Amino acid sequence: VFESNLNLGLMLAQTGSPEAEQFLHAATQLKPSANPQEGLARAWLSLGHVLERSKPTDAVQAFGEAAKLQPRNPEPHLSAGAILERQNNLAGAEREYKAALALAANSADALVGLANIYMQSKRLPQAETALRQYLAVEPKNGAAHVQLGRVLEAEGKHAEAAAELQQGLQLAPDD
Repeated sequence: VFESNLNLGLMLAQTGSPEAEQFLHAATQLKPSANPQEGLARAWLSLGHVLERSKPTDAVQAFGEAAKLQPRNPEPHLSAGAILERQNNLAGAEREYKAALALAANSADALVGLANIYMQSKRLPQAETALRQYLAVEPKNGAAHVQLGRVLEAEGKHAEAAAELQQGLQLAPDD
């Protein structure tokens, strides 16, 4: 029964059907016969994605349940962080992105999320650190070099800012 509800919910979610929520929620209440924690985590994660736009608070809760079931998976934290960031809950988003980063030290998504939060809250030294960490993972991202250049300029580090802006323009001249 679990697998039927999960599979039907996933198929409905792919078509954008509002009934997906009903089947995925039902799946979260059942016990899978094989790999119960993994199956339930998939159900909660899928339910969270279905609820992201219509019920963001419920989606964050669903991602929290998925994280409890798979404590080594950064995905529920990244998804919850993105929702909390959209809701302007910067402290909650920061907490989720940091949790994802603790699980996946080179998570580009977590580093971008943290950089965005630090820039929004005018925490420039932390934004600089997050952008530098991101660029260690994605060194050819011109937009990130430009953003780092802007942060460095705002911090009064003019020579470093010019070098980053130049590198950004070289990597992405049309951006």
